[in-house]
Amino acid sequence: MGKIGENWIATVLIEESKKAKNEARKNALLKITKEIIKRKSGDGIVLFPAGFFSTGKRKVTKASYYPFIESTIRTLKKHKSRNIDACLGIDGNFINGQAKDQIAIAFNSTGLIAAGRKFNPIFNEKAIINLAESFNCKEEGLPRIFNFKGKKIYLSVCYDVFGIKHKNISNPGVNFTANLIHKFSSRCKCEGDTCTCQAASGDVYWVKHGLIGASKQWESRVFASTFFINRKIPVRWPSGVNWNQGTMHQRYWKYSDNPVEALEEITIGNALVRFFKI
Repeated sequence: MGKIGENWIATVLIEESKKAKNEARKNALLKITKEIIKRKSGDGIVLFPAGFFSTGKRKVTKASYYPFIESTIRTLKKHKSRNIDACLGIDGNFINGQAKDQIAIAFNSTGLIAAGRKFNPIFNEKAIINLAESFNCKEEGLPRIFNFKGKKIYLSVCYDVFGIKHKNISNPGVNFTANLIHKFSSRCKCEGDTCTCQAASGDVYWVKHGLIGASKQWESRVFASTFFINRKIPVRWPSGVNWNQGTMHQRYWKYSDNPVEALEEITIGNALVRFFKI
C-alpha cells in the first residue's frame, strides 16, 4: 500500500449478522488496529462505531471499560514512533434493553485522552438515558474534544450529530467531528427458515440530515463509523462529508455534491476501512 499523506483518519464500517460479544469485539479491535499500523504509513486516527463494547447492567465508567482496550493500548505502545489515536463507543447500564449510558472514548499509547456522553437523545431515550450536562462537558475528568497534531476533534455519540444543528450550537473551535453511530439494520420478513431482508432508509437520512447538518452548522468536515447489521455496506454511503453548497437547503443535497473522497480503502475481515487525508 502506498502513502496517502502525512496525517489521516480511518473510518471503520463493519458488517455483522448479529451483535457480537465483547471478546469478539476485543479481537476485532486489535486485529483491525494492527493491520492498519502494518499496512499504512504516517500518523492517524481510527474511528470505530458507537456501542462497540457493552458493560451490560453495569454503569459505564473507566474501571468498567478500560480492560476492553488494554491489549490495543499495549500494541500502540510498541509503535511509539507512530501517533495513532483510536475512538470507539461503549454502552451500558442497560434497563429493559435500553442503554442508560452511551459514551464515546478516545485513546492512544498513553491511555485515555478524551470521552463524551450522549447529550442529544432520540425520542424513545429521553425518559431513561443519562445525558451529558452539556454538549461539551467533561466525562470523568476527560475532555470531550481532543487534539491530534494541531487539529481539534469533537466526539459525537450517535444522534448527537443531529443535536449540533437542531440546538443551533456554535462551533467550539473544532476542525472536524467524529460521529460514532450504533448501526443501520435491515428489515426482514421470515417464513420458516427463509428470510427476505431489505435495507432500511436510515443510512441515507442520517447523512443528509445528521452528518451534513453538523458539517453545515460548524463549517467543518464530519467523519463517521458504524455497523451494518444483516446487510451489505452501501458502496456509495459516504463516511466523510463536508458542506460546500452555500445557502441551499440540505434536503436537496445529494451524495454527488460531497467533495470529500476516500483516498484509499482496504478490507480487514468483515470491516471496510476508508482513509481520508486530514
